[in-house]
Amino acid sequence: MTHDDNPTTAICRACGAERASASGSCACGLRSSFPPAADTEPVAGASDRYALTEELGRGAMGAVYRATDTRSARTVALKILHRKFLPGSVERARFLRGAQALAAVNHPNVVQVFDMGFDAVGHPFVVMELLPGQTLAELIAEGPVDEAVAVAVTIGLLGALSAVHAAGIVHRDVKPGNIMVARVGGEVMVKLVDFGLSRRFGEDDRVTASGVALGTPPYMSPEQIMGERVGPSSDVYSVGCTLFELLTGRPPYDMRDSRNVAALFRRIIDDPPPLVSELRPDVLPEVSRIVSRALHRDRSVRYADCASMRAALIETMTQHRGSGVPGRLTGLLDSPELAEENRDRTRDAG
Repeated sequence: MTHDDNPTTAICRACGAERASASGSCACGLRSSFPPAADTEPVAGASDRYALTEELGRGAMGAVYRATDTRSARTVALKILHRKFLPGSVERARFLRGAQALAAVNHPNVVQVFDMGFDAVGHPFVVMELLPGQTLAELIAEGPVDEAVAVAVTIGLLGALSAVHAAGIVHRDVKPGNIMVARVGGEVMVKLVDFGLSRRFGEDDRVTASGVALGTPPYMSPEQIMGERVGPSSDVYSVGCTLFELLTGRPPYDMRDSRNVAALFRRIIDDPPPLVSELRPDVLPEVSRIVSRALHRDRSVRYADCASMRAALIETMTQHRGSGVPGRLTGLLDSPELAEENRDRTRDAG
């Protein structure tokens, strides 16, 4: 139930209990402890240090704000967890784990974390660099991407994931919506921006309490769908899905071709993926083969790690296009149609 559904609903700042009236005290014993629910979904301010100026996005997990760091005067993106996820909840644990994983990786193609903490009423937040740009999902919505640009984006993404894996972390949710093309210091760069499902190597948390595998269905590897322990090769698979979609405008296994998620999962596990070359004949056969290898159902056949796939792409483009890191990304953010959209922002808060 939202605050608009019931204007008198209130939440206790101290214990998180909900009641029908904003007047009086909570059973926990603190007087005047029930502010209006709308004030805490999420809370209006994160801490005395950060002044929130604008909401940039809101999702299932929380909200992202443009904020000013009052100590440094730097403009930042501040992501805060929704108040409904109380201490001890799985969602709260994932939020904190994702923020910690993001902070552990220092790479130019991974969004930078400046700070993390808890607000005055205990809601966790993370402070990140503010990225002007668009997600790959938004870019792909306009149609397939030029081969050189698609490969350049993927090379940057693979570099980011190599650093993630070197830190002992598997991402588990690589997809176009979690990757930005952003303007940073006058240069356009690829940025991996969301670590909400990330885990340390060897840790469990492969499925939800209801037995549903964690991830975004069209980009999940067969082993991820089956609830097996995943490692870097699973992220390689998801990169293959992303490059396939950059080149063709659709993921290799599309919900539009499946009756439901279960049918989609069955296709991913049982059916070989389509070839990029069948949908996009102008793409280099070598690039098509690299994508197919990344998408192989057998982990032992895929690239062993992101560095190997990155090296294969660089070698292919060097041999056939004359440049190991092809394509300039600057023009991606300069079209008139995107002029109004490409203001400072970050991806949605989900």
